[in-house]
Amino acid sequence: MDVNECRVAIVADDLTGALDAAAPFAQRGATTRVVVALESLEASLDAWQGALPDVIAVTTESRHLMASAAAERVTQATRILARLAPAVWFKKIDSTLRGQAVAESLAMHRACCRRLLLAPAVPSQGRTTCDARILVYGQPLEATDFARDARSQPPHWWPGCSVRCRRITPGAPCSRSATADGGQRGRCRNRCRP
Repeated sequence: MDVNECRVAIVADDLTGALDAAAPFAQRGATTRVVVALESLEASLDAWQGALPDVIAVTTESRHLMASAAAERVTQATRILARLAPAVWFKKIDSTLRGQAVAESLAMHRACCRRLLLAPAVPSQGRTTCDARILVYGQPLEATDFARDARSQPPHWWPGCSVRCRRITPGAPCSRSATADGGQRGRCRNRCRP
Protein backbone atom coordinates (compact mmCIF):
# COMPACT_ATOMS: atom_id res chain seq x y z
CA MET A 1 0.00 0.00 0.00
CA ASP A 2 1.17 3.50 -0.83
CA VAL A 3 1.99 5.35 2.39
CA ASN A 4 0.26 8.44 1.00
CA GLU A 5 -3.07 6.68 0.69
CA CYS A 6 -5.97 6.65 3.13
CA ARG A 7 -8.25 3.73 2.32
CA VAL A 8 -11.11 4.38 4.76
CA ALA A 9 -12.52 7.68 6.04
CA ILE A 10 -14.92 7.49 9.00
CA VAL A 11 -17.07 10.42 10.12
CA ALA A 12 -18.85 9.86 13.44
CA ASP A 13 -21.23 12.04 15.44
CA ASP A 14 -19.43 11.38 18.73
CA LEU A 15 -16.08 10.12 20.01
CA THR A 16 -17.42 6.74 21.12
CA GLY A 17 -18.77 6.14 17.62
CA ALA A 18 -15.46 7.12 16.01
CA LEU A 19 -13.58 4.72 18.28
CA ASP A 20 -16.14 1.91 17.80
CA ALA A 21 -16.01 2.25 14.02
CA ALA A 22 -12.21 2.44 13.83
CA ALA A 23 -11.41 -0.38 16.28
CA PRO A 24 -12.25 -3.35 13.99
CA PHE A 25 -9.86 -2.01 11.35
CA ALA A 26 -7.07 -1.62 13.92
CA GLN A 27 -7.75 -5.13 15.28
CA ARG A 28 -7.15 -6.49 11.78
CA GLY A 29 -3.81 -4.73 11.38
CA ALA A 30 -4.78 -1.54 9.55
CA THR A 31 -2.95 1.57 10.69
CA THR A 32 -5.73 3.59 12.26
CA ARG A 33 -5.98 7.09 13.72
CA VAL A 34 -8.88 8.84 15.44
CA VAL A 35 -9.05 12.63 15.40
CA VAL A 36 -10.86 13.73 18.55
CA ALA A 37 -11.93 17.18 17.34
CA LEU A 38 -13.07 18.35 13.91
CA GLU A 39 -11.16 21.59 14.51
CA SER A 40 -7.85 19.65 14.53
CA LEU A 41 -8.55 17.47 11.47
CA GLU A 42 -6.66 19.60 8.93
CA ALA A 43 -3.63 19.95 11.21
CA SER A 44 -3.61 16.18 11.81
CA LEU A 45 -3.73 15.44 8.07
CA ASP A 46 -0.90 17.92 7.44
CA ALA A 47 1.19 16.27 10.17
CA TRP A 48 0.62 12.81 8.66
CA GLN A 49 1.54 13.72 5.06
CA GLY A 50 3.85 11.08 3.67
CA ALA A 51 2.67 8.55 6.24
CA LEU A 52 -1.12 8.56 6.21
CA PRO A 53 -2.84 5.78 8.14
CA ASP A 54 -5.01 3.25 6.31
CA VAL A 55 -8.03 4.42 8.30
CA ILE A 56 -8.85 7.90 9.60
CA ALA A 57 -11.83 8.49 11.87
CA VAL A 58 -13.02 11.88 13.07
CA THR A 59 -15.74 12.91 15.48
CA THR A 60 -17.89 15.88 14.58
CA GLU A 61 -19.43 15.99 18.10
CA SER A 62 -22.74 16.70 16.40
CA ARG A 63 -25.15 14.20 17.94
CA HIS A 64 -26.93 16.77 20.11
CA LEU A 65 -26.89 19.64 17.60
CA MET A 66 -29.79 20.81 15.46
CA ALA A 67 -29.99 19.08 12.06
CA SER A 68 -28.57 21.99 10.05
CA ALA A 69 -25.58 22.48 12.36
CA ALA A 70 -24.89 18.74 12.47
CA ALA A 71 -25.06 18.53 8.68
CA GLU A 72 -22.65 21.46 8.32
CA ARG A 73 -20.06 19.77 10.56
CA VAL A 74 -20.34 16.52 8.60
CA THR A 75 -20.01 18.44 5.32
CA GLN A 76 -16.89 20.17 6.65
CA ALA A 77 -15.29 16.89 7.77
CA THR A 78 -16.15 15.17 4.49
CA ARG A 79 -14.69 17.97 2.38
CA ILE A 80 -11.46 17.94 4.36
CA LEU A 81 -11.14 14.14 4.13
CA ALA A 82 -12.00 14.21 0.42
CA ARG A 83 -8.52 15.65 -0.24
CA LEU A 84 -7.25 12.13 0.48
CA ALA A 85 -9.62 10.46 -2.03
CA PRO A 86 -10.45 7.56 0.31
CA ALA A 87 -11.65 4.36 -1.34
CA VAL A 88 -14.34 3.85 1.30
CA TRP A 89 -16.47 6.38 3.17
CA PHE A 90 -18.10 5.32 6.44
CA LYS A 91 -20.72 7.54 8.12
CA LYS A 92 -21.03 6.18 11.65
CA ILE A 93 -24.53 6.71 13.04
CA ASP A 94 -26.16 5.59 16.25
CA SER A 95 -27.79 2.19 15.73
CA THR A 96 -30.98 3.47 17.40
CA LEU A 97 -31.01 6.59 15.21
CA ARG A 98 -30.38 9.02 18.06
CA GLY A 99 -28.93 12.30 16.93
CA GLN A 100 -29.19 13.63 13.39
CA ALA A 101 -28.65 10.38 11.47
CA VAL A 102 -30.70 11.42 8.43
CA ALA A 103 -29.36 14.98 8.11
CA GLU A 104 -25.77 13.82 8.63
CA SER A 105 -26.02 10.90 6.20
CA LEU A 106 -27.51 13.12 3.51
CA ALA A 107 -24.81 15.74 4.13
CA MET A 108 -22.07 13.17 3.65
CA HIS A 109 -23.79 11.86 0.51
CA ARG A 110 -23.93 15.34 -0.99
CA ALA A 111 -20.33 16.16 -0.03
CA CYS A 112 -18.69 12.98 -1.32
CA CYS A 113 -21.28 12.07 -3.97
CA ARG A 114 -21.37 8.38 -3.10
CA ARG A 115 -24.32 6.05 -2.74
CA LEU A 116 -25.46 5.33 0.79
CA LEU A 117 -26.17 2.06 2.50
CA LEU A 118 -27.81 2.70 5.85
CA ALA A 119 -27.29 -0.19 8.25
CA PRO A 120 -28.39 0.72 11.79
CA ALA A 121 -27.50 -2.47 13.65
CA VAL A 122 -25.10 -3.85 16.24
CA PRO A 123 -26.20 -7.48 16.69
CA SER A 124 -23.76 -8.07 19.58
CA GLN A 125 -25.70 -5.38 21.51
CA GLY A 126 -29.12 -6.74 20.54
CA ARG A 127 -29.69 -4.01 17.94
CA THR A 128 -30.87 -5.46 14.64
CA THR A 129 -32.83 -4.41 11.58
CA CYS A 130 -35.44 -6.83 10.28
CA ASP A 131 -37.94 -6.09 7.51
CA ALA A 132 -36.83 -2.44 7.60
CA ARG A 133 -37.64 -2.12 11.34
CA ILE A 134 -35.05 -1.41 13.99
CA LEU A 135 -35.27 -3.81 16.91
CA VAL A 136 -33.57 -3.72 20.30
CA TYR A 137 -33.40 -7.25 21.73
CA GLY A 138 -36.34 -8.15 19.50
CA GLN A 139 -38.52 -5.19 20.56
CA PRO A 140 -39.43 -2.42 18.10
CA LEU A 141 -37.28 0.67 18.67
CA GLU A 142 -40.31 2.82 19.45
CA ALA A 143 -41.17 0.53 22.40
CA THR A 144 -37.75 0.92 24.05
CA ASP A 145 -36.12 3.49 26.32
CA PHE A 146 -33.97 4.62 23.36
CA ALA A 147 -37.07 6.19 21.81
CA ARG A 148 -37.53 8.28 24.95
CA ASP A 149 -33.94 9.51 25.32
CA ALA A 150 -34.55 13.09 26.50
CA ARG A 151 -31.33 14.47 25.03
CA SER A 152 -31.32 12.72 21.68
CA GLN A 153 -34.48 10.98 20.56
CA PRO A 154 -34.79 9.16 17.23
CA PRO A 155 -36.41 11.27 14.48
CA HIS A 156 -39.98 12.42 15.18
CA TRP A 157 -41.26 10.44 12.23
CA TRP A 158 -39.77 7.15 13.40
CA PRO A 159 -42.59 5.42 15.37
CA GLY A 160 -44.26 2.90 13.11
CA CYS A 161 -42.32 4.07 10.06
CA SER A 162 -40.46 1.69 7.83
CA VAL A 163 -39.04 1.94 4.36
CA ARG A 164 -39.40 -1.22 2.34
CA CYS A 165 -36.35 -1.96 0.26
CA ARG A 166 -35.93 -4.58 -2.36
CA ARG A 167 -32.64 -6.29 -3.04
CA ILE A 168 -29.48 -4.20 -2.91
CA THR A 169 -27.63 -4.61 -6.18
CA PRO A 170 -24.14 -3.11 -6.51
CA GLY A 171 -24.04 -0.50 -9.25
CA ALA A 172 -27.82 -0.37 -9.71
CA PRO A 173 -29.71 2.88 -9.17
CA CYS A 174 -31.41 2.96 -5.81
CA SER A 175 -35.04 1.97 -5.96
CA ARG A 176 -36.27 3.79 -2.85
CA SER A 177 -34.96 6.42 -0.53
CA ALA A 178 -36.28 7.88 2.69
CA THR A 179 -36.73 11.58 3.26
CA ALA A 180 -35.98 13.31 6.53
CA ASP A 181 -39.70 13.53 7.29
CA GLY A 182 -40.25 9.80 6.76
CA GLY A 183 -41.75 10.07 3.29
CA GLN A 184 -40.57 8.01 0.36
CA ARG A 185 -39.42 8.73 -3.14
CA GLY A 186 -39.26 6.34 -6.02
CA ARG A 187 -35.79 7.43 -7.18
CA CYS A 188 -32.74 9.09 -5.65
CA ARG A 189 -32.69 12.78 -6.34
CA ASN A 190 -28.90 13.07 -6.53
CA ARG A 191 -27.43 11.12 -9.43
CA CYS A 192 -23.77 10.72 -8.58
CA ARG A 193 -21.04 8.52 -9.90
CA PRO A 194 -20.59 5.28 -7.91
